[in-house]
Amino acid sequence: MDITSIVTILLLVFVEISVLVYLYRNYITTWNANKWSERCKEEGWLSDLLAEPILEVAEMVSTSVIERLKQEYMQSQGTLTRVSKSNSDNPLSMGLEVSESILKSMGWKNPNVLMVAKLAQTLGGLISNDSEPKKGQSLPVGKDLFGTK
Repeated sequence: MDITSIVTILLLVFVEISVLVYLYRNYITTWNANKWSERCKEEGWLSDLLAEPILEVAEMVSTSVIERLKQEYMQSQGTLTRVSKSNSDNPLSMGLEVSESILKSMGWKNPNVLMVAKLAQTLGGLISNDSEPKKGQSLPVGKDLFGTK
């Protein structure tokens, strides 16, 4: 083969690639977008296609949100329980201190504040001559905790 036939073949390949790139940029992409747009406008096609991923994402998000809210609730309840123990003239704070000392005497080095709160709630029910604490009776929070009105 001579050099002119090689240059001619290379030039032909270059022209073909250039034409394909031009057609792709200007026509094929718009044809493709229009076709997908028409297909998406069909009744329920896209929702049927995306139903499972949407449900899976919604379940993951709701589970993580619930876990995060639960964690923050436990943290805030623990903080409020620890803060309420600083005031020892209040019977509730004394109950919390007694509950924590009971748990520590049982071998817990640093008992969970939720366990302390639950034990204090149970002891409060026993002191009021009930066999178990009243349903719905809970530790004070917010304004009740600090004695403000």
